[in-house]
Amino acid sequence: MRRCAVIVGAAAVLSSSCAVGVDGDFNGVAFAPDRSVAAIVDSHDIVAFNGSFIPVERARASMTVNVWLSSAEPPMGDDWRRLPAGRLLDVRKDLAASDLLVLEDIPFDALQDGDTLTASTSAVDGAVGVARGDGDFAFALGQRVDDAWEQGLGGKVTVEIEARSLVRAKVRGGSLDAIVKVTRERAADQPEGGLATGTVTLQVAVDLAPERLAEANLAIVSPIARCRAERGPDAGLACAAADADPVVDATGVH
Repeated sequence: MRRCAVIVGAAAVLSSSCAVGVDGDFNGVAFAPDRSVAAIVDSHDIVAFNGSFIPVERARASMTVNVWLSSAEPPMGDDWRRLPAGRLLDVRKDLAASDLLVLEDIPFDALQDGDTLTASTSAVDGAVGVARGDGDFAFALGQRVDDAWEQGLGGKVTVEIEARSLVRAKVRGGSLDAIVKVTRERAADQPEGGLATGTVTLQVAVDLAPERLAEANLAIVSPIARCRAERGPDAGLACAAADADPVVDATGVH
């Protein structure tokens, strides 16, 4: 089955085409992070100089891409750090309860060249993943699991990325068109049979988000995803309180 959602990416509404399409499931267990997506090119370092913090563009070979997808619908055009406390808590809870996939430190050059990049990890006791997958990039995955599913999830998770197009404008803007495949298999320490396994293919087409804004929000999303990956499908809403990663911008470290 293919599902398609029209979402808000950065500040632009992608109404003319599908932003995230989903094909497949894990033996009937859905994984559909298709309501929100952000793609960020991490192209600058923040350097302290004479008491100020100045963005300095990285060499192309040092640039990376971060992507996150969720079945939640947070306000993508807002800086979540500036939301009222109650609204921010709602955003956190929605992310902690959603299908969530965070892909970080993807090499920009390899992605733009159309290389196929892979990361894989074997989870313990059928958990959803770990904080960092081994391979060409890092990932964390959180999955909603129906109460009726009792056999467990395949603990070995492999994520494969192939960019069909990655365009970065010199000043601001650009887009990413990519295929992301998420595969669950039985981990070595899991019993054979009865596990939710299979491949879900995500077709992603999205405008690149403004770097500083999107990275500030990623600093909230990523720890929630890592917490859920470490704790597995029984994490519940506990991961909504995961501490945000530090953010460095023109005003300092937050």
